[in-house]
Amino acid sequence: MKNKGVLLLCLLLTGCASDRCYKGILHAHSLWSDGNVPPEEAVAWYKDRGYHFMSLTDHNQLQTDTNRWKKVTGERWSREKVAYVRLKTFAELAAGFNESGRFLLLPGHEANRFVRGIQAHLNVINTDRVFLIPNGMQTSDEAFSRVWDDAETYARLEQRNMLLMVNHPDWRYFDIPPEVLIRNPKICFYELCNADGGPVFEPHPLWYKPDKYFDIVNAFRIEDGFPPVYGIGTDDTHHYRPGDTGYSRPGHAWVSVFARKLTADAILDAMKAGRFYVSTGVELGKIDFDGSILKVKVAAISGVNYEIKFITTRRGFDRTSEKFVDPESGKKPAREGIHYSDDIGRTVRCVKGVSAEYKLAPDDLYVRAVIVSDRKPENKASNEPEFQTAWTQPFVPGKAVR
Repeated sequence: MKNKGVLLLCLLLTGCASDRCYKGILHAHSLWSDGNVPPEEAVAWYKDRGYHFMSLTDHNQLQTDTNRWKKVTGERWSREKVAYVRLKTFAELAAGFNESGRFLLLPGHEANRFVRGIQAHLNVINTDRVFLIPNGMQTSDEAFSRVWDDAETYARLEQRNMLLMVNHPDWRYFDIPPEVLIRNPKICFYELCNADGGPVFEPHPLWYKPDKYFDIVNAFRIEDGFPPVYGIGTDDTHHYRPGDTGYSRPGHAWVSVFARKLTADAILDAMKAGRFYVSTGVELGKIDFDGSILKVKVAAISGVNYEIKFITTRRGFDRTSEKFVDPESGKKPAREGIHYSDDIGRTVRCVKGVSAEYKLAPDDLYVRAVIVSDRKPENKASNEPEFQTAWTQPFVPGKAVR
């Protein structure tokens, strides 16, 4: 695969010399739901390739039933080509795979439901309880809000560190528009790059791209005095084996988290502080933000060229949007399209090389960096960029992230 995820002794920010960079995946499936391999094979895929943490987020359930069996087919299972296997529980998986300082399995699940024709999906990470989207929800806003409120109440009462994120907002066809995250500032995380979970329908050219979505939500939220939303990268893995023709293959997008140690609390606390980046192959050696200047340095690969782009939106941006009807809506879900102003998400500096910095202008609402290499991904996934890329989180002026 393109990145071996070797443990890097690297700085996140000035004053964090003890932090390490941990590579992880927070959206993957197994035979507990609609993945095509037993859970131990899914976990082994990531651990064997140098990932440091992961969460198996099977649909609407945790892996707790000690008597769950699954019918499987193929010669690898039996001479009769049909067999039943007992699925290992999370406790069994953690006992077999967790290794101090090297690998951590986090309990989690994906909650999902159709809400009046819209797919509402979210992951709950580091939970020992299942949180379901109730029947009768009228909007995705209501569905997400209900789960967020229930989970936050539970986490507070149980003193448990949990993370929730909205999944693949562009699937099946722009199901979760930016307004949902703008209206719900309690949503702190969403999938910026679900590498194998892109639109199943070819989008109209006026639709926003994933990077634009990131800026739309943050521009509105930050100007209105709310915290930014952080982007996450995942595989949403379903098909693990060489030769699989299905969608959602492993090893295409992940998060790299700068944390003091490999524990659930340390990883989640670092992510909640924005101390991580998303990657499809580019590794960063340093990210430094002192409240006004963002500095980025690439952990460069010999022979690979890099371009570092700084992106911002300025206070007083054009908040108007233009609605349009996709002329092929008869062949797709009948979504009313929304086109946003070019004021949102402007590239204000572009540097070719392995390090660069940008000083925020007085009216910049935030700054974030996108680092693009000239190296193409291996066996490109459906929603993966054309070239290996990394994205920092948005940094807000005056708020140094330490």
